[in-house]
Amino acid sequence: MEGMTMLKPVTKHTRAPQSGRRILCPHCDRIGIVYHFAWCAVTCQHCKAIVEKEDWLAYPSNIEKRKVNASKAKIAELMSYNLYDDVFPKDLKIEGRWLFHRSNYGHYENKYETVDCYAFDLDFSNPIECWSHIPFEKSAFRLGKTDPETLKALNDEYCNYLEEIGQELMADKFRHC
Repeated sequence: MEGMTMLKPVTKHTRAPQSGRRILCPHCDRIGIVYHFAWCAVTCQHCKAIVEKEDWLAYPSNIEKRKVNASKAKIAELMSYNLYDDVFPKDLKIEGRWLFHRSNYGHYENKYETVDCYAFDLDFSNPIECWSHIPFEKSAFRLGKTDPETLKALNDEYCNYLEEIGQELMADKFRHC
């Protein structure tokens, strides 16, 4: 499993910050969040197993927010190559776990109707696909920040899809990382 080096066993000194501590269940290998550790055992949120505190693995609490290691110009260049269309940095927004792209394909005079949404963990070496569309009026391009209900619906829809295809760990990482 990738990233096992950053996981540490839970000890009697392990504390959960106010934002919660991400822990990995030893039974189902799924990620859960704990806000307070019990004295001796913790119940998994997924498999409902009661597991001794010392058997869990904890992620460090100082995980940085997702950062893009490429500039918007580089992302626009890669998207242009994969989409066979001109993509400009001004037409990209990154918010939460999503990359938003306003495309004026088929639109005239900058009258946008929808914004394309791509899951954050994009691999530009493969062809990319738009996950969903949201109305332009509810996007960060119009409001400065994407409508929270729209963002939550996107997250839930994408995580449900990952769980349906048997990628529970990817869904957990998308939710909690």
